[in-house]
Amino acid sequence: MIGLSLGGFPFPICTPAHGTAYDIAGKGIANMGATRAAVQLAIAMAKRVERAT
Repeated sequence: MIGLSLGGFPFPICTPAHGTAYDIAGKGIANMGATRAAVQLAIAMAKRVERAT
């Protein structure tokens, strides 16, 4: 899941939707899928802005 905010900023803010996961912190077993998806979404949106200008 990804959080996206356009809230008046001239750029999108894409963040992974996640909890604190204290039970797995420091174990190297976290799933990076939401972080990757947020970065990929931000890149895709930036490319669309570049083409539009």
